[in-house]
Amino acid sequence: MSLLFAIRRQFAHDAWAKARLAQAVRELTDAEFVRELGPGLGSLRAKFCHTVDAEHLWLQRIVEGLSASERPNDGRYASRAEFLHWYEQVQARKVALLGSLTEERLHATVSYNNLSGKPFSQPLYELLQHVMLHAAYHRGQVSACLRALGKQPPATDYIDWSRENPA
Repeated sequence: MSLLFAIRRQFAHDAWAKARLAQAVRELTDAEFVRELGPGLGSLRAKFCHTVDAEHLWLQRIVEGLSASERPNDGRYASRAEFLHWYEQVQARKVALLGSLTEERLHATVSYNNLSGKPFSQPLYELLQHVMLHAAYHRGQVSACLRALGKQPPATDYIDWSRENPA
């Protein structure tokens, strides 16, 4: 199996899992979406928005060569519709990036500055792996927020996706 194949499968799983969480968000009220759920949880809006914003920041670094100097405000969306529009825009940009990848490009070095302005250079495949692991971590937090709201979160495990999408 090639690295490109593996990365594309991981991102396909992530898109499937996020789409399931986005559907769960559509079924909430705006009040539930923004509700503060207590220490350690914050709001579902903040957790899901942080995940999408991080992907946006990485896309800026990877695709546009831009390095932001501050994190966006996770509480800026007052409604699910506003957030879901942002989420769909970022998802479309990720799909475009994935479509442009080659094995060679995965090994190319990407130079960027972190939010503190510190410069780094790393192979693209490492950055994409980070994006995937970061997303998985925060999908779990979004699921915990759904539970705290009394909802049943959707299954988002890789094994469930892979059973539906065999290699």
